[in-house]
Amino acid sequence: MAHRKINWEEVKKMSALESNHDFTNKLRTLSLVDQQTEIRSLLRSFGTDIEKNDSDPFGNGDQSAIPTLEGRTRARELFSIGGDLPAATFSKSFSPFALACLAGEPAPVKTMIEDVCSKLKQPYSRQNKLKELLDGRETAMRHSPLLLLWSAGKMMMGINKSKYVTISKLLLRAGASPDCQDVVGKTVVHYGAGMMATDITLEIVDVCIEAAKTSHMCGRDVVLKGLHSAELNGKTGVAGGFDADSGRRSVYIRDLDREVWVKVENIELIDDTTKLDLLHGKRIVLAGLKNEAMNGKKGIVGAFDSDAGRHGVYIPEMRKEVWIKKENISVPVDEPALNLSGKNVVLSGLKTASLNGKKGIAGQFDSSSRRLSVFIPEKKKEVCVKIENISIDDSAKKLLSDVQDRLGSVSLHEVVMNDREDCAKLLLEKHNTSIHTKDYDGSGPLQMIVSVGAAMNTKVGRIISSVTRKEAKMAHSAKKAVLNSYCANCNKSLGTDGGMKCSKCKVTLYCGRDCQVKHWKEGGHKQECKLLAAKKEGVQLSRDYIQHHANMELAARIYGPQFRDSFRIPQGVKPGEKFVIKVQANDEDMPLMIYDETRTCQLCYLPNGPGHSEMWREAKNEPAWGGRKTYMKASWTDDDKCIVYPGTAGIKNKYAW
Repeated sequence: MAHRKINWEEVKKMSALESNHDFTNKLRTLSLVDQQTEIRSLLRSFGTDIEKNDSDPFGNGDQSAIPTLEGRTRARELFSIGGDLPAATFSKSFSPFALACLAGEPAPVKTMIEDVCSKLKQPYSRQNKLKELLDGRETAMRHSPLLLLWSAGKMMMGINKSKYVTISKLLLRAGASPDCQDVVGKTVVHYGAGMMATDITLEIVDVCIEAAKTSHMCGRDVVLKGLHSAELNGKTGVAGGFDADSGRRSVYIRDLDREVWVKVENIELIDDTTKLDLLHGKRIVLAGLKNEAMNGKKGIVGAFDSDAGRHGVYIPEMRKEVWIKKENISVPVDEPALNLSGKNVVLSGLKTASLNGKKGIAGQFDSSSRRLSVFIPEKKKEVCVKIENISIDDSAKKLLSDVQDRLGSVSLHEVVMNDREDCAKLLLEKHNTSIHTKDYDGSGPLQMIVSVGAAMNTKVGRIISSVTRKEAKMAHSAKKAVLNSYCANCNKSLGTDGGMKCSKCKVTLYCGRDCQVKHWKEGGHKQECKLLAAKKEGVQLSRDYIQHHANMELAARIYGPQFRDSFRIPQGVKPGEKFVIKVQANDEDMPLMIYDETRTCQLCYLPNGPGHSEMWREAKNEPAWGGRKTYMKASWTDDDKCIVYPGTAGIKNKYAW
């Protein structure tokens, strides 16, 4: 009897799933307190920094990537059952403010916000007491009141859910964070624009995506500009909450002691760091106080009282805010590393050159080795790196709908799987959500519809196809503009005269002969010129590199020898006439699949064949389908030879086959 080969990866997956089912069944038998203890233990098992979460009572806590398949499987199961949310909802074990929000009556919520603000000084957006009310995390799943409305709120019966929209807008106006994330990284978009989306949840997702575009301003020093009210231009202040109905943010102007609501395009962050409170939001330790019981306490710095010269410091352990002089505040040595955890970072200056420039998500800091773990999605692995080799990825400010959870997922993954056309229209057509975001298992929305051919004909598949064509058109226009506008050697703008072209490839442009000679000798054009010329003039395919299939041989026996070889001029095409072919590619050492619209010309073209590398490169450079396929022109000569033109590669709206 033949022994079946064991797929150990599948065994691991099944073992993880079975253990998760055991966890789920066990959780249902426990009290709420015991559930929370069990969940904390599970979170710790797949690398969650519980201490960071505990010390960040109204922030996102540890949002580092979950690096292992087993860990992601466990996190996915925890999210699917809601953790301790069902038990907390049933027993109403939330804070009074969260309960008021879930009750669905806006008036009490507004009153509670106003009551807290009445005891605080402006700017409110820098006051930890208000942050604790608006963004305080509830349950072991760490949901803010805003997240609770669209997670636990789904379980609340007999409530008009449209009132949750009103309450959500109240929270955002007061300064609640629209980009809050729970313990596995889920945002309002994950909860509101997925499989269970409704018109009401999509409404608040729309609002939160807009609010999140400028949420980084909240609590920061800003300057006003471009206003019709000239006396306000140039005024500095502190940005606050977001008004969803008007699209404006509040700004408290100190020297006027006045709050104004301003369009976001009229607000600019102050870049001069000497004017910013550099301690704000930092995790610190108290030291040198007369009250020795307070020395060594850890806290988070809030607002600065310029009159008293003291910083507000929230002490999570005591759940209270104290006002401390700057000299009594100590920033831990590990603070820079602790602040990087969960952030998008870029690696640089490493001896392993292949890692330099790689982007990843910072994880936990090991104080003994003085290194920070970084998960690199592209390589699906975790590396430990010194702090000096890590920098914040400034390009990583994302749309809220592009923010990944700790598994790497965005709501669009779920939208594709469930063919939710309404969600796709909001995310893709209104907010330009990326179709290229891959989870940490390597699956992205675009890849999902390309890898399953039938998915391209679903409602969401057609929307994504439309996006790919728009992206391709923009990419090719930008590429063409660059090629036709600058000297290939010195990068000087060629303006309207267009410069001079290389006489051989007739593609590369120069500002003059000196640059052309230098680029030929030193710039590498000598090596690329032949390739560029081939792309423009065309490459003749060779019959020696066509892969023949058994099904073609069978067809030839039944229908005649003409069916043995489908490498021939397509029906309706004349010799010398150009027609369109589709080229589908995998790895460079794999055959290309090539066919025309009628499929009377179809073949698999083997590696090393003339034109293979040129066509493969064009397919890989095509952004529309993630480097898997492209279209280009071809022609057939009078003497039965096929010429392809890689230089014509691209996606057109009329190419729908």
